[in-house]
Amino acid sequence: MSEIKKPKHPSEIYIRSYPKIIFFWPLLITSFILWIIEALSTDPEISGVLGMVWFIVFFVNIFITAFDFSSTKFFVLILAIVIILLLVVFLVPGLFANLGGLRIDLTLTWQFYVVMTLILAFILGIVIISTRFEYYKVERNE
Repeated sequence: MSEIKKPKHPSEIYIRSYPKIIFFWPLLITSFILWIIEALSTDPEISGVLGMVWFIVFFVNIFITAFDFSSTKFFVLILAIVIILLLVVFLVPGLFANLGGLRIDLTLTWQFYVVMTLILAFILGIVIISTRFEYYKVERNE
């Protein structure tokens, strides 16, 4: 009996184009996880920390989609500096003590996380479905 062998290389390749909104999948996952944590949490202190985490992920997503970077090193350097600054501002409580008691309160409710999860899941789902119908097919020329 002879077995049919699969070709070593594919005979066709599908190329799909995704819009920049596809980069928001980390925010979708973060919103979903923070929704569960916030819904199950009984500690009111954790809401502010979760809000800070959400805003940091949101900032990183907006930063990535806003600029087209030609050099990965430049992008990583700028992003690392900004993340470190955000972490210092949000996680060092006495940093703004000398500014007249300025306090950053980024408390978000579980309802906010649910709404953001649903909005992002809806939009990303439509994007994924629409790319199933819009693609380029590259075939071998023998």
